[in-house]
Amino acid sequence: MKTSRKLFFFILFSIFLDISSTIISCYYTYENPGIENVDAKLCTHYLLIGTTKIGPNGVLQLPNDTVSETFSRLKVKNPNAKLMLSVIASNPHWSTLVSSPMFMLQFANDSVAHFRKFNLDGIDLDWEFPVWSWDAKKSDRFLLNNLLKTLRQAYGTQYLLSMATSGPPTITRKAYDLPKLSKYCDFVNVMNYDFHVYSWTNPVVGFNAPLRPMSREYSIIGEMNSGSSMETYSSLGLWLNKTVFGIPVYNLGFRLVNYYWSWPYAPAEGEVFDFSCYTDVCNLTSTKHGEVTYKEYWNDKAASSYIVGTDKVWLTTENPLSVGIKAKYAKDIGCAGIMLFQIVTDDWAGLCGKGKFPLINAAKSAFMGEE
Repeated sequence: MKTSRKLFFFILFSIFLDISSTIISCYYTYENPGIENVDAKLCTHYLLIGTTKIGPNGVLQLPNDTVSETFSRLKVKNPNAKLMLSVIASNPHWSTLVSSPMFMLQFANDSVAHFRKFNLDGIDLDWEFPVWSWDAKKSDRFLLNNLLKTLRQAYGTQYLLSMATSGPPTITRKAYDLPKLSKYCDFVNVMNYDFHVYSWTNPVVGFNAPLRPMSREYSIIGEMNSGSSMETYSSLGLWLNKTVFGIPVYNLGFRLVNYYWSWPYAPAEGEVFDFSCYTDVCNLTSTKHGEVTYKEYWNDKAASSYIVGTDKVWLTTENPLSVGIKAKYAKDIGCAGIMLFQIVTDDWAGLCGKGKFPLINAAKSAFMGEE
C-alpha cells in the first residue's frame, strides 16, 4: 500500500514538474498590439522583439525606459511571466560583437543592469544567421560559443539565455555548434518556418511551415520541413529538453503566373503582402470580394492549408488545426515547449469569432494535452 502511494505521488509530482516547466514562448512587438491587449497568461515567456539591437561598433543598444517599463507591466498581471529582450542585428554587427571579449563582457554587464532596473528575466539572441549569410564570417560559429559562454557566466542561474535558430537544415549544419548551445542556453527557439519564400532564384509557391515532406520532395527540397529540421537538430547535439519548436501564426503570399496553375510549386511572379495576419484570412473564403473568389485547400503531409484566389493570389496559411497538429508533434517528440511568432499576427481582438488569440491558444492547448 505504501509503495503504491509513493508511486502515485511520484507520478503526480512528475506530471506537475512537466507542466510547470513547459515553455510557451511568444514574440511580441512593442505596442503592437498595445500591452493592455496582451493576455499576460497566454504564454510563459514573452520575447520583446525590435527594440534591442547591436550597433555597428558592437555595443548593445537597449530599449528606452518607456519601452521597458511598459513591457514590464505584464508582470503586474502575471508575476510568473518571464520577460525577455530579443536582440536583432545585421550580421556584420554581430560579427563585430563576438570579435572582442571586451565587447561581449560589456554586453553582458549592460544587459544585467537593465534586467535589474526593470525586473526583466533574460536575453534572446536572434542572429540570422552565423556563417551562412552572405555577409557573415566563417569565424562566427566558433565566436558565437564565446558569446554564449560569457553571457552564461554573467547570468548564472538568475537570468535566462535563449537563442532563435534556423529551420532549414542547410543553414543549421553550418551555423551552429549545437552541443555548445545545449550547454549554455536555457532553451533554443527553432524557427520552423520560412522554409519556402519567394525569390528570383526560386520563383515558385510553397508552404511556409510544412510539417513533413510531400511526395516527390527529395534531396534538399525534401529537408525543407519541420520534421527534418528536428531530426537534424537532434542528430547534431541539441538536447530535446532545450528544444522549443517554433510555429508561425502568420501567412506568406505569392502571386501566381497563372491562376489555373495553383498547386504547390506552381510558378510565381512575385510576393503578396496584404494577408499576413490571421484576421486577413479567417473569413476570406466565405465573404464576397467583388468578382474575386478565394478557395482554401488542405495538405495532410504539410499539415498546412493554402488559399488560392482568382486574382492569382496564393497564400500559405495557418489555422487552429494546422498549429495544433504541429504543437502536438512537438509534444510527441519530447520538445521542451513551443514558440509562436508572433502575437500581433494572431487575432488578438477576437474579430474572427473564435475568441482572442485563437491560433496561440490552439497550439498551447495541443501541446499541453488539453481538449
